[in-house]
Amino acid sequence: MKKIFRFSILLVSLILLCVIVSSASTQLKIDGVQAYGCAGDPNSVIRVVTSKGSNYLVVPSSVDLTKLPVTLHFTGDPDTISVSGQAQRFYLDGADAEINVPLLCGKNNPYQITFTIKRGSEQAKYAVEIKQTSEVSAIFLTSDDPAEHGRVWVESSPDKSNKASGSMLMISADGETIYNDSLSQIKGRGNSTWAGEKRPYQIKLYTKADLLCTGDKSNKNKTWILLANYYDPTALHNTIAYDLAGALPMTYSMQTAPVDLYYDGEYRGLYLLCEKVSISSGRVDIHSLENDNEDVNPDVDLESLPRLTATTPNGATYIYCDGMQEPENIEGGYLIEMDMGARAQLEACWFRTTRGQYVVVKSPEYASKGEMNYIASLYQRFENALNNGGIDPETGKQYSDLCDLRSIAQCYMLNELTKNTDAWKTSAFYYKDAGSDKMYMGPIWDYDLCFGDGYYAEVGDAELKTGFFTLYDNFSRRLYEQSSFREEVKRAYTEDLYPLLSDILLGSEEAVSEDGWLHSYSWYIQRIEESSQCNSLLWRETQTYLYSLYPGGDTRQSNQAFLRDYLMQRSEWMLNEFSKWNANTADPLNIYRDVPNNAWYAGDVNMAASLGLLHGTGQNCYSPNMKVTRDQSITAVYGLAGSPSFESVHSFTDTRTNTWYSSAINWGVEQGIVSGIGGGAFGPSNEITRQDLVVMLYRLAGSPESDGIITGYADASSVKSYARPAVAWALKSGILYGSKDKLNPKGTVIRSELAAFIVRMYNLLH
Repeated sequence: MKKIFRFSILLVSLILLCVIVSSASTQLKIDGVQAYGCAGDPNSVIRVVTSKGSNYLVVPSSVDLTKLPVTLHFTGDPDTISVSGQAQRFYLDGADAEINVPLLCGKNNPYQITFTIKRGSEQAKYAVEIKQTSEVSAIFLTSDDPAEHGRVWVESSPDKSNKASGSMLMISADGETIYNDSLSQIKGRGNSTWAGEKRPYQIKLYTKADLLCTGDKSNKNKTWILLANYYDPTALHNTIAYDLAGALPMTYSMQTAPVDLYYDGEYRGLYLLCEKVSISSGRVDIHSLENDNEDVNPDVDLESLPRLTATTPNGATYIYCDGMQEPENIEGGYLIEMDMGARAQLEACWFRTTRGQYVVVKSPEYASKGEMNYIASLYQRFENALNNGGIDPETGKQYSDLCDLRSIAQCYMLNELTKNTDAWKTSAFYYKDAGSDKMYMGPIWDYDLCFGDGYYAEVGDAELKTGFFTLYDNFSRRLYEQSSFREEVKRAYTEDLYPLLSDILLGSEEAVSEDGWLHSYSWYIQRIEESSQCNSLLWRETQTYLYSLYPGGDTRQSNQAFLRDYLMQRSEWMLNEFSKWNANTADPLNIYRDVPNNAWYAGDVNMAASLGLLHGTGQNCYSPNMKVTRDQSITAVYGLAGSPSFESVHSFTDTRTNTWYSSAINWGVEQGIVSGIGGGAFGPSNEITRQDLVVMLYRLAGSPESDGIITGYADASSVKSYARPAVAWALKSGILYGSKDKLNPKGTVIRSELAAFIVRMYNLLH
């Protein structure tokens, strides 16, 4: 019995010794440190950002650095915990503490501090630099389920269908809580911007709030936008464009504010908090037909209603929701957007004009047959008037009776000033209120790829501050033909916009417009300076993107300097040009500045452009010598066919959905016009040969009977067997011509040749 007792004592002693040894042998390690934007609030966590091997804590303006709440995460059982800076060292009672950063670091800024844990002779250290922004609010988004439905999950959805719920804490620069409540939705937004690394979001608050603190009760809304400005190296393009619109004033303009964004504890950089373009109080403040539709269809799931196609009496084709009850008055309000075909066809209700312009009905999102017929007919009359000397042949109304002239001139001026690459193509809104007999253009939207940035790399000359840009678009050309348009632009620029540019935006540092909308350029830069520096810890100051050229160079500062110079020179050039405009004469415009009138292809390029079958490559250029790719080719052929709508979707490993070429490829495959290149790929960026383009056109014609006999050309034998019927047909039909006894069937098509092929095919079909 004594032996058993002694053995038990020994066993217990060994276990205790192992526990002590194990505890003592656990290596000390600091896993990280986190701060808080608001003491005691777990939803204001700020984790460390690691950039180029260094650790940073980015804290917003509102944080008091003399009592910064931090939590140290470590393993092991230290005897002491301390934090030191360039001037002092303090010992901490535990992992949670409030530290006085300026006292630790003295006058040194940036603030570099080091956490140290010790046990006997053993120690571990963790160095971090604290960076603080200024003058901007901070937004903390916290997902209800960060592990499964957090930021990564939201961003993993190409079509932005992943929607999360959560909460939001928003703190002003001076520490006031603006919002601290639930979010019913966090989701992605945007088209090309959603493809960037830094993603934009749409948030929906649980309760309405005026996040911009305007003091206007009408500005309380639930839905807000967080723009990433990822492709804008200045982070100023959208802000300046929207504030100019507000100061003009345009009737409805989107208000914004820069914010520091934290998402599930991660610092995500500088964002632009913005109102959403929508029909609601404080935004596009007109009657809501969408609310009327919901009232008269209380038990109907409008989203699930079947979509049908119909045509207006004046020829516009539209998609509507079948089975809806209509309110008594369907004259408004409507919010519509000019858009690209591929994007428009993803929306619930849209229409296509007789000249191929796609227009999405944003509100009401789900529209009845009568509503779609009404708004599509009105827009078609406006288009008809512009293309008929300014008068709608059906009603005899002037174009300005159908769409407000002042709003048209305002949108045009801002597009011309900024060289907006999306002008009249996408993000171009109109609204129509109930009780009004005309549409209004606006609000303006999406101006990140502007101000000399945002052109195809092959075109170049993005830094040019002179020369008309938007005016060369077919839509603007028709406007330019109207004497009333020229007069209003001249008046509005010289009396309204130019003074805002010269006296306020480019004025003294203290300059501000009377209504408070517009500030000086220096003010805009100063407001975001610290946030921009912190943003660059995560994101490059210039981002690789198809349309981005960054004419100011590789840094934020150089691009901001370029933007100031751009505004100065372009505003003066526009003043000089618009001052010449008058009601009596209009100087003739070339179609493209790089297509001489005496070029062999000029007639074809001009005709293709006027028919809307081919478009330029940016900055008033056609790029006649640029090589043509497969996606460009099938898009041109799709246009020849009238850009018909369809339902089939064909996926390839190397194509994306919702792009400018998606509809054309899907239609081409469905119709047997084109196929993949094997291995599940389409090869959209592959250059196309002359014989392969002819094959596409041959199939569009219905593959008519052809003997495949090709004579009179030295290289006839080099035509591939699959292409011989098409080439023989094209030669006999006048679609294809050789040069110096050669067909050059394997030669790459260039854009001047593409125009010739397309126009010849158009003439054959018509």
